[in-house]
Amino acid sequence: MGAFFQSSTAAARYAKSRINFHPYVIEAIGQLLALKTPLPWALDVGCGTGHSTVALRALATNVLGIDPSAAMLTEAMSETQVVYAKSSAERMNVQDSSVPLMTVSQALHWFNSRAFYLESSRVLEAGGNLFIYGHRLDHPCLEFFDEQFPSPHKAFQLNPLELSLFNLSFVKAHNYQRPVVLNLEQTVGYLMTMSAVEVAMQSASSEVIETNLAATLSPSFQQGPLTFASAGTIWWLRKDS
Repeated sequence: MGAFFQSSTAAARYAKSRINFHPYVIEAIGQLLALKTPLPWALDVGCGTGHSTVALRALATNVLGIDPSAAMLTEAMSETQVVYAKSSAERMNVQDSSVPLMTVSQALHWFNSRAFYLESSRVLEAGGNLFIYGHRLDHPCLEFFDEQFPSPHKAFQLNPLELSLFNLSFVKAHNYQRPVVLNLEQTVGYLMTMSAVEVAMQSASSEVIETNLAATLSPSFQQGPLTFASAGTIWWLRKDS
């Protein structure tokens, strides 16, 4: 996750204001897998404050969420039969060939991808599934954001030929989209969780950035809350037998 989410203040913002889109992504994953009964367990890699981990309980009796940031894990959501552990994506403290289902949400761009694929191949059981999914919030009022706050990481790109080096196969990509209604405070709060804003905080205070975001967005909310598109792509990978 880089250095951007190691602080307690960043983790607290993330826990409070991140949009919890994970339940409908996990629902889509369940439909893709056509599960009749829950799996015995699942692994959520780069779990952050646990929104994605708790959502995964819909598909598995037990869920383990791992993240390299102790601060994020301190803020992680509590749920029955969900546990968390401090671990990197490249060196997981998980037994060989033991994971039937693994998920990664908005985190692969922080990983050493080849080391992660190698480790995934080690821990996934034969025929085990890995789902990697992203998220974006779309609305014309946010068109300024990427220019004012350049992303500190490259966009995730999946290379099926690279996957074959690690005994992994690309199954399919699935796009999802749901409407989400947010007011001004919720929208600013969400933007304050972005890594691009964490970079900006190296040269300006969080209070100044938050005030400026609110001033920029305020005219768009004069009539009240707005409906945004909460959307992304789910990439389905499978370990070869």
